[in-house]
Amino acid sequence: MATFYGSVQGCRGEVHRLGGEKSGMNTVCASWDGAVRCWAFIRDGVPWVHVALGQWTNGAGPYPEIVLYDGPFSGKTADNVSVEDVVSYVYGKKEQDGNRQS
Repeated sequence: MATFYGSVQGCRGEVHRLGGEKSGMNTVCASWDGAVRCWAFIRDGVPWVHVALGQWTNGAGPYPEIVLYDGPFSGKTADNVSVEDVVSYVYGKKEQDGNRQS
């Protein structure tokens, strides 16, 4: 049975692919300006995803890659903290730090 499901829609129609616990699933969505890569796999029995912005084959895009997300598909950490909580904390802290420098 598949653990991961992927689909892509392009000028030649829509296709779907499956990935299992052993195979995982790797995807790339790219333009001439860079690429977003997504790796789906099992980590410690939990469906996990790593999403990164990086270079495309022409060398365009950020290097080293910028990790956009690395965590469980559920968006919850081991401490049951949501991704939104982390983002709010990080951006709130940056705003506070920026206000201190003024």
